[in-house]
Amino acid sequence: MKFRYLMQVNLLGIVAAVGCHGQAVVTPAPTASISNSPATCPNGYTCGYIVSRASCATASSCPTPGNPGPGPYTALQTPTTALTSPNFTDPAPPTGVYVAYTEQVVYTNLSPPWTGPPSPASTPQLVALYPGTLAAPSVTMTAELAPTLSPDTLRPQMAFQGAMPAVARPQVKIVWK
Repeated sequence: MKFRYLMQVNLLGIVAAVGCHGQAVVTPAPTASISNSPATCPNGYTCGYIVSRASCATASSCPTPGNPGPGPYTALQTPTTALTSPNFTDPAPPTGVYVAYTEQVVYTNLSPPWTGPPSPASTPQLVALYPGTLAAPSVTMTAELAPTLSPDTLRPQMAFQGAMPAVARPQVKIVWK
């Protein structure tokens, strides 16, 4: 009885350590950059921005933002944490689905802050589960050359002392783009 129980526990530990292929983590994690032209705020008012996100199963199934709020879109900020710029990087968009974004202007110096209607939704973008194919790597090679020696400075004992000038190891720098 004890042996059977220990085998089950060990097998569960092995399965938990190995994991499933579908649980591979994307490294580095994908991000989404959202940009929009800034709103023209009337004099005396301070504008902020709220970005909202929706996940969609396909590129043609993304919801339309609701009015007065973002509706089926989830706000990534609140009126009190509104952005100062309409440009934003979503650090953790959901993977394996299409995402669409909308923005709203917030008058942050009103009490309470007033939030305007959402913008039209962005074009849906697929956030892949795995990173895309890498471009061809660029390789930069440099080599350090030994200084030129004049014949009268070369002494035979240099070769025996291991001090003979030689070409250094080439350095290779690979930059992924």
